[in-house]
Amino acid sequence: MREQLDLALGRPGAVQLLVCCAVAAVVLFLPLARLLGWRPGWTLLALLSLAPILVFTVPVEAPGWQDGAVYRVGGYVRSYLHAATFHAELDAPTAPDERTANLLLFVPLGFFGALATRRAVSTAVAGAALSFGIEGWQAVSGVRDATAADWLYNSGGALIGAAAGLVVLGLIRLTPTAPPATSPAPPLEPASPPAWAAPPLEPTLEFPAHEDETTVNLSPVHSRNGGTRVGVPPW
Repeated sequence: MREQLDLALGRPGAVQLLVCCAVAAVVLFLPLARLLGWRPGWTLLALLSLAPILVFTVPVEAPGWQDGAVYRVGGYVRSYLHAATFHAELDAPTAPDERTANLLLFVPLGFFGALATRRAVSTAVAGAALSFGIEGWQAVSGVRDATAADWLYNSGGALIGAAAGLVVLGLIRLTPTAPPATSPAPPLEPASPPAWAAPPLEPTLEFPAHEDETTVNLSPVHSRNGGTRVGVPPW
């Protein structure tokens, strides 16, 4: 792994390209997150994890694209169509460190991409499509050998990262969140009558002078406590 890292960083301008990609990620992550509805923090980490993929795997120079580019691309595409060729590339004597590097290179992109977009399957498919395009450009440029085995390891890394992101998303959804603390509402006080309202009338009993007559006095009578009352019949 150390040898692969030294080889990648030893490319002309690799460190400068990494710095430029990191600056571009810091500048673009917030507008991109707002435009697509992604989570800003995870979007920044996904863009930062994309930087080493572009710097270490995409050839900047293309000295041999004029000579045999179509033939190389055709051979690259045919490696996916014939099972024997596909298995032969998987069984090729490739260094284990190179295979591990191709696998681990896409794991952070799949993980942070799944958390940013909340779509693990789409993230894994996008990682596989990105690897296919990068391998195709390698075939066009002629700088590096484009193989289906490299695509398989890259896609496997994106799938592993997306699966891990899916697990984290499930744990986040299952974690209960405490409701926000709210202060209790003050008790409602009974509404007081307006100042201009007349005091309530209290009925009073008054007996007539004759037994066969009954009168009802509806005139307000002031009580001792300052209230007003109205006379009503005794029944």
